[in-house]
Amino acid sequence: MATIVFRLTVGCVFVLFGRWAYRNPERLYPSSFYTNPDSPSLVKMARAFALLLILVGCFSILSVATERLTNGIVEAFIALGFAVVATWYLLPRISGGEPGPRRPGGFLTRRGKRFVGISLALSGFTIAVIVFVFLRR
Repeated sequence: MATIVFRLTVGCVFVLFGRWAYRNPERLYPSSFYTNPDSPSLVKMARAFALLLILVGCFSILSVATERLTNGIVEAFIALGFAVVATWYLLPRISGGEPGPRRPGGFLTRRGKRFVGISLALSGFTIAVIVFVFLRR
């Protein structure tokens, strides 16, 4: 029973956070890393992430309802189909507005370039350690 309540709660949180993120994509990422925080490409990436959050939340909620139907993977496909339909209906309707003013300069600020470099170095180091551990066996 506790796992069902947990899955329902997490699903509801994902749906609510996804709807908020879909309406407010500029608040989803740190604007100090980008030269133009209102860039249409950043807004599209943030809305795609919000769409994924809503889909995962709907799947979590609907998988609770369909898990007793059959044994096997069939109920997962049923829940996924209903989750896609529920995501379509739960997406907030956004009116198409004017894109923000273009600012001169590149895509990332100096701080953003430093963050990307550090992230790539850490991920490369992590992959190297994992490969070393698995090849050592």
